[in-house]
Amino acid sequence: MISEQTSGEETVIPDSTTTSQSTQSTQSTDTGNWRDSLSADLRNNPTLVNIPDIESLAKEHVNVQKMIGADRIVMPGEDATPEDMSAFYTKLGRPEKVEDYDLSSIEIPEGLPWDGEFQNSMIGRMHELGLNQKQVQGMLGAYVETVGSQFEQATGDMQRTRETGISDLRNAWGRSYEAQVDLAKRAFIAGAGDNFEQVAGLKMADGGMVGDHPDIIRAFAALGGKMSEHGLVGATATRTTLSPAEAKSQANKLLGDPEFLKAYTQREHIEHDAAVKRITDLTIAQVGEDPT
Repeated sequence: MISEQTSGEETVIPDSTTTSQSTQSTQSTDTGNWRDSLSADLRNNPTLVNIPDIESLAKEHVNVQKMIGADRIVMPGEDATPEDMSAFYTKLGRPEKVEDYDLSSIEIPEGLPWDGEFQNSMIGRMHELGLNQKQVQGMLGAYVETVGSQFEQATGDMQRTRETGISDLRNAWGRSYEAQVDLAKRAFIAGAGDNFEQVAGLKMADGGMVGDHPDIIRAFAALGGKMSEHGLVGATATRTTLSPAEAKSQANKLLGDPEFLKAYTQREHIEHDAAVKRITDLTIAQVGEDPT
């Protein structure tokens, strides 16, 4: 500034430099360069680039405060207590108690072995970890779907294996299949006694029942054949208890025996009728019909 003395009064003349700087500052603020008055680290902050003036900055700040609100959820720190974490999980939607999870929409497939205690333990663990209703329902549903699909696949495989086994028995035993199954059943009953139904209904490792497993039927049919030879199980007609191959083998063996052949071919032989019946029975077992 420059001062002059006029008639005893001091007149103040504005400094052109000061006035120019003030004007530039105002213009700077008005034209969006208000950040020039900030420190370098703030002035160059990307979040301020698109804010044209201080008023816009103020509005932005007010809006942010409204968005934050009083119910904001703050992530607990590393030093959070169990109570802090529990409160945090509650805000995220976790039910107060394990029993409050609604699992009514979860359907366990029919026949699928399901451990209720395992489910309760798993749900309890999910509650401890803070999972909400939607998360628990989704995870349990996905688990049931996965094991259900595996169970269905395994059941189908076992059923096909069993059907193949039964088919093999039918092919091997031919027309004597029903008799062989009956023989196996009688041998099984001889061993299991009054508990036959319970034992036959026991499940094996592959999920099938003991009483209808092809390998079990085959084994007890063989056992029943041995037992019937000694009168240990009630016998059915000989013609029905042998497979075609077994019947043919026995017939050839008998006809190759000179003593049996004599009884079979000589009507006056005392054992002729028994020999004829024996060959007839074996022939029926081979062809499935009475040759007479």
